[in-house]
Amino acid sequence: QPRAQDPGREFTVVFTAQAEAQLAWIAARSALPLRQRIVQTLMLGPQPHPYRRIKRDGNGAMRLAVQDWRIAFQVTGHSIEIGRISSGYRKAQLAAGVPDPDGVFALHREFSTAF
Repeated sequence: QPRAQDPGREFTVVFTAQAEAQLAWIAARSALPLRQRIVQTLMLGPQPHPYRRIKRDGNGAMRLAVQDWRIAFQVTGHSIEIGRISSGYRKAQLAAGVPDPDGVFALHREFSTAF
């Protein structure tokens, strides 16, 4: 069976004001180059793809997973608009009192409170 080919770098990725604020917040607290990872992945195309962790959410919305962050985006022609970023953890995982030995949940708790 033939393998799917990446379409090449033909998409433009833009960020809403909310996504920009969320990226700045994350960048100030994490070494993850989230913006770079989003742009590099989506410039190849927004099609659902298991290795690039892209899925359809419904109502025309799409979602990209980058480590433990979820990026909601919309596609119009060859433009991809990043609408918002959210935690990949469930609320129950981020609840107070849940053990957090690596401090990962603390970052996501703060993010959820800020946004």
